[in-house]
Amino acid sequence: MASALLREQQRRRRTDEGRGDEYAHKGVRINAVAPAVIDTPMAERSYFHDADLTARVTAMHPLGRIGTADEVASAVLWLCSPGASFVTGHTLPVDGGFVVP
Repeated sequence: MASALLREQQRRRRTDEGRGDEYAHKGVRINAVAPAVIDTPMAERSYFHDADLTARVTAMHPLGRIGTADEVASAVLWLCSPGASFVTGHTLPVDGGFVVP
């Protein structure tokens, strides 16, 4: 599970970096957000139905908790804000320091 997530994040990161360079001269900024496990209905079905699995998944986040949809939304809002106007071609991890075991 964790290695597949890591591979996908790395693939997306390479794509975002390339596209950021490709369109920057047109004034288009391309960035991405890479969340780890976020408290959503999908995560509830996938991980949180079992106390042991919940504990293992939570332990993979050094902050000691699962992220929220509001935290991901805040990262996206920042990327869309004037404060990030000089940011392009990057993937912003919103992952609580997620560690692949």
